[in-house]
Amino acid sequence: MKSVLAFAFTALLSSTAFAEVVQGNAYPPLAVRMHEEGDTGFQAEYGPDGLAISCSVTKSSGFATLDDATCPLVRLQSHFVHHAHGIRSDVMIWRIHDISDR
Repeated sequence: MKSVLAFAFTALLSSTAFAEVVQGNAYPPLAVRMHEEGDTGFQAEYGPDGLAISCSVTKSSGFATLDDATCPLVRLQSHFVHHAHGIRSDVMIWRIHDISDR
């Protein structure tokens, strides 16, 4: 069966965690070919408009491909899901899913 690529974006809001799964081209193609999965910690600063204005990786997934893709994805994601103004520490959870596993 055709593989479905996904990553989960998990963030702590107050004391509540949420996860958002995005499917499609968000997963780096090289990471898919190399079967790379991991959790990348990052810190992002969000402006008054809720958009990410800065981002840095704080904990490596162990794969440069995933770590390098994290902040651009955080910046892109902030255009659709706005966050409160301030600095947040979150985790990008990178997983490759295959619909044949279901």
